[in-house]
Amino acid sequence: LLALLPFLDALRFASDVRSILSRNQQLQQVW
Repeated sequence: LLALLPFLDALRFASDVRSILSRNQQLQQVW
């Protein structure tokens, strides 16, 4: 189960990056 922790961390990081990228795209559309 400890081996899954980095994987879950990477998933959380990827989801955060994806949300930030989508937010930036929305801002670019507004601009």
